[in-house]
Amino acid sequence: FYDEKTLLGLFVVIVGLTGAFSAQAQINNFDCSVVSNGKSTEVCTTVVQKNDQPLPDLVITSLNYNQTTHTFTAIVRNQGNVATPADTVIGVGYSVNGLQKTWGKTSVPIAPGSSVTIGTSLKGAGSGPYVIPNGIHTIKAWVDDVNRLSEMNESNNQFTKLVNITTSNTNTIKAWVDDVNRLSEMNENYSQLAEIIAVSGTNVPPSISGAPATTVVKNTVYNFIPTATDANGNTLIFAIQNKPAWATFNTSTGRLTGTPTVTGTFNNIRISVTDGLSTPVFLPAFTITVTNSLPPVAGQKYNPGHYVTLSGNDALKLDDSPSNNEDGPVFVQNLKNDGVKGLVVRYPWKQVEPTQGNYNYTRIKNHLNLVQSKGLKMIVFIDDKSFSGVAAVPGYIKNNSNYTYINITGGVSATRWNPFVKSRFISLWTNMGANLDDHPALEGVVYSETSASIPSGTVTVPAYDPVVNKQVIIDTLTAQSNAFPKSNVFWMMNYFTNGHHDGVFLGNSVVDTYIGDIADTVLPLGVIMGGPDILPEDTGLVNRSYPYYTEFNNKGMKLFGSAQNDSFRHLHDGNTSLPFYNMQQIFSYAKNQLHVNYIWWNYKTWVDPGEINRQGVAIPPGEYRWSDAVPVIKNNPVINTN
Repeated sequence: FYDEKTLLGLFVVIVGLTGAFSAQAQINNFDCSVVSNGKSTEVCTTVVQKNDQPLPDLVITSLNYNQTTHTFTAIVRNQGNVATPADTVIGVGYSVNGLQKTWGKTSVPIAPGSSVTIGTSLKGAGSGPYVIPNGIHTIKAWVDDVNRLSEMNESNNQFTKLVNITTSNTNTIKAWVDDVNRLSEMNENYSQLAEIIAVSGTNVPPSISGAPATTVVKNTVYNFIPTATDANGNTLIFAIQNKPAWATFNTSTGRLTGTPTVTGTFNNIRISVTDGLSTPVFLPAFTITVTNSLPPVAGQKYNPGHYVTLSGNDALKLDDSPSNNEDGPVFVQNLKNDGVKGLVVRYPWKQVEPTQGNYNYTRIKNHLNLVQSKGLKMIVFIDDKSFSGVAAVPGYIKNNSNYTYINITGGVSATRWNPFVKSRFISLWTNMGANLDDHPALEGVVYSETSASIPSGTVTVPAYDPVVNKQVIIDTLTAQSNAFPKSNVFWMMNYFTNGHHDGVFLGNSVVDTYIGDIADTVLPLGVIMGGPDILPEDTGLVNRSYPYYTEFNNKGMKLFGSAQNDSFRHLHDGNTSLPFYNMQQIFSYAKNQLHVNYIWWNYKTWVDPGEINRQGVAIPPGEYRWSDAVPVIKNNPVINTN
C-alpha cells in the first residue's frame, strides 16, 4: 500500500538550481527535452514501446500550479491496453527546481484511454500546500514514481515545465516636508502624505497564428512558418508534437518544412511557442495529407480525356459558313459521338490581334458557344509560329525583321526572347483572360512548343540565349496562369534549343534540364505540361523530354500528349519494313508511359503515300488516320484522372 514517508524519501533532491534549467519529460510516447536559459522548448521524438503485453501505460498530459491555493494538479492518462489494477495506489510526486515538495494520489482504476486529475494531497506530513516564491521555476510531476505497477513503457512518466510566479507586492511610499522641523508652521500635522502602491512583474504570454497547408504532393516541398509575437519582447522558442518523419522543425522560427517521398496522412501535428516565462501557446492541431497529385483548385476547370485538334481548314468547319458545305453543329456532334471530351482549336495570332492593341475574340467566342451547346469543352491555341511561308503573327510583328525569323520548316517564328515581342504576347494573354476565362466551355489555353527551330547561321535580335529564353517561357506561363485563374494553361514542351545539362549544352542523348527548371517553377501554378508527338521510339524525345513525364507525374503535375501526324505513321525501330505503331499502341504508351491526363488527336483524315518524314525516310503505305483512332477513343473514354 501507499507509504507516504517512503514516497517522499525516494525523490532525488536537487537544491540551489538557478540560471539555465534542464529537465526531461515523457509525453504521449514522445521523448521531450526542455532546455532553458530562462526560456523553454520541447523537442520530441517517438519512444518505442518495449512490448505488446496487456499492460497499462501512464503518462502525464498536463501539469498546473495554482498560485492562490498553492496546490498542484496533473492530468494522468492511461494509454495502455488494460486498466490500472483496482488494488494499486497511483501516486504523483511534485517537485520544484528538482526538490521534492508535495504529492497526490488516487486509488481509482484508470481505464484504457481514460484520464484522471490528481491534485495535491492535504493529508500527511509535508503533503500540504507549497508556496512557490516569485521568479522562474522548474516544476515536475512524476506519476507512479515509486513504481507500484508494471507498464508498457516505464520511461514516459514525467512531465516538466517552467512557471513564472508574479505575485503583486504592496509598498508604502511617503513624502514628509520639513521633516527636520526647521521652521514653525500654523499646522504641523499635515506635513506628511503616504500612499500604498502595487508593484507587479506581470508577463504577457506570446501569441501564435497561421494556417498551415493540409495537403502536399509527394516529392514536392512542404513549408509552413507560423506568425508569433511577444508583447514583452522576450525571445520566443517554438516546439512541435507529432512531427512527420520526413520534415524538419526550427525551434527558433517555428518553420516546418520537408519533402515527403511517400503518401499518407500525418495527424495531430501541434506547434507551440513560449517566451520561457509562461505556459506554451499552441496553434490548433492540424493534419498533413501527402497525395500523388495536386488537388483541384477550387473553381478551376478540369475535364481530362480525349480532345481532337483542329487547325486551318478543319477549324473553318466550326464557322457559320464552313468550308466543304459542312454544318458546324453536325460536325461537332459527330465528334462528340466519336467519344471526344472536347476540341483544341488553333488560331493565328494575327486573327485575334489584327493591329497592335486591338483585340477581336468574336470567332473564338462563336466556337466556344457552339462547343458548349454540344456539351463539349475547348482549348484555345494561339500560334506565334507557322510551318510554311505564311506568317501567323500580326503585321506589326511580321514587318519588323527584329521580331521574326525564318524557321527550319520555312515558316515564320516570332522572336519570343525579343523584349517587345514578349511584352506583346503577354499583353494578348492578359486581355484574353479578362474576356474569355469565365466562359464555361473554355478548358484552357496553350503556350506553344519550346523548340525555337532556328536554322544554323540565323541571326536574331537579340541573339538567341537559352537562359533568357527559359525565363521568357516562365514569365509567359506565369502571366497566362494569372490571366486565366479558372481555366488551365497547357505548356507544350519538346526540345530546348541549346538546352543545358550539368553545365554543358547538349544534343539528343541526354535529358534537357532547362525543361525541368521551367516545370519545377510553374508546378505550383497548376500548369499542365505535355508535348507535341507521341512517338515511343523517337530518340530525341525519349532522352530529352519524356523522362520529365514520369518525374512530374510523381510530383502531381497534370500532363497531356499530342498525337500529331507523325504519331499516325510512327515506325517500329525506324525500320520501313515493319508496321506502324497502331492507334491502340499510341494510346497505351501515352497513358502508361507518359502518364497523361489529356490526349490531343490530330484530325488527320488523309493519307500521303510517298511522303518523306523528318528523318528523311520515305513513308511506306499503311499509315493511320483519324478514323483509326475513333475506336480506341470510344473503348477507352477514361485515360488517367489523377
